[in-house]
Amino acid sequence: MDLRKLVMNFSVALFAQGSSLFISCLLALFVPKVLGIDEYGYWQLFIFYSSYVGFFHFGLNDGIYLLFGGKTREEIDKSSIKSQFLFVVAMQLVIAACVVVVSFFTVDDSHRMFVVAAVAFFMVTGNATSFLGYIFQAMNETKLYSFSVLVNSLAFLLPLVVLLVLRISSFEIYIVFYLVAKVISLIFCLLRSLDFLKVAFLPASKTFKRSFECMRVGIKLTLANVLNMLIVGVIQFLADWEWGIEFFGQVSLAFSMVTFFMTFISQASMVLFPALRQANKADLVAFFEGTRDATNFFLPGILVLYQPFAWILTIWLPQYAFSFQLFSFLFPICVFDGKMDVVGATYLKVIRGEKALLLINFTAVVISALGSYCGIVLFHSIELAIISALIAIIWRCFFSEYLVEKKLNCGSSKTNIGLVILTLIFIVSNVTVGGLFSTVFYLFAYTSFLLVNRKEVINILKSISSALK
Repeated sequence: MDLRKLVMNFSVALFAQGSSLFISCLLALFVPKVLGIDEYGYWQLFIFYSSYVGFFHFGLNDGIYLLFGGKTREEIDKSSIKSQFLFVVAMQLVIAACVVVVSFFTVDDSHRMFVVAAVAFFMVTGNATSFLGYIFQAMNETKLYSFSVLVNSLAFLLPLVVLLVLRISSFEIYIVFYLVAKVISLIFCLLRSLDFLKVAFLPASKTFKRSFECMRVGIKLTLANVLNMLIVGVIQFLADWEWGIEFFGQVSLAFSMVTFFMTFISQASMVLFPALRQANKADLVAFFEGTRDATNFFLPGILVLYQPFAWILTIWLPQYAFSFQLFSFLFPICVFDGKMDVVGATYLKVIRGEKALLLINFTAVVISALGSYCGIVLFHSIELAIISALIAIIWRCFFSEYLVEKKLNCGSSKTNIGLVILTLIFIVSNVTVGGLFSTVFYLFAYTSFLLVNRKEVINILKSISSALK
């Protein structure tokens, strides 16, 4: 496995995602300052619904990703890719048209109707861009995918700044420019795929056959990804249903802040998959053990940022103070979801364990949904709902790790219990005491955790240092 290339791809991915993170920060910090609470709720509703449009390619994009992963641009069947690309675009157009027509007769709220129409448009452009992005990733041209993310971010940045400076308070305008940026990103991907577009089409019968084969392979991973989002997404669905758009906006702001960190961490998974598909068994085992232990030691450091982060945001957006009170329950999700993304989900994809990943995520959604229903509908407690989601995510993280360890015939981690103890210390100290004391107390506990495991920490740091040389 070419570690130098892996580090280079990861660096480019982080840079591109850093631009996206900057946009997300602007959206989270300034958009709620300009929009009213209801308007911001509709903006968040669009973002929330848009995150689920990936389901409607029904596994085609993920199947392409799995079947062609590890092939170079010269080896890949370009005619098949071109034909399936047009197939998925045509399918998205039909589905989007049906969604708009049905919503026109069933949705009374004009603002919600606009959101639905915008999501339908995003479904077409977003899934088309995703298809090409998955091709880039499958060919281990992850830098191209990262550049498409960068193009999307920059295309949205300029109009966003103008809208914020002019204090435009209509959420519809923000959505329109968001969609325009996605179209520009799609054009970039098409321009970098001209060699695919120049080849001949496959006959319709072969196109349908290969497309449905990709769907058959990819649908498990697609459903697993959707279920992954639903573990916490079910809380937002129930919050909107039970308490309305204003409370939904409050809750979604808190979730969007946490998503910053999870999106940043997920870039490791995107870079690792094509490289690990080309690795031998010994490299797989060594890299798995290294990444598993590294995430155990370093991801909990994120929790140190909680108090200063929440304090600054409460001063900046006092009308959303309730949102930031939820951080003490949401921040640990970053740790275990990030660990799952890098260690569990990535390796299950590499060893073709999509069925196991689907079943794990389905079980986690059931746990989260039951807890969320009890918390929100029965006890009117959003905190109880979030705790149930956290429990589901912790179980999912450790069980998927166990399955990979069993498949690769490697030893289990000795630090998972310490990770859970750190999480409990973080939550209890912030709920009962809070403030500076809880931060100092957690920092002491985290430092003690690193010192107890200092030999393993030093070995990991040495491995990272040698990889960078």
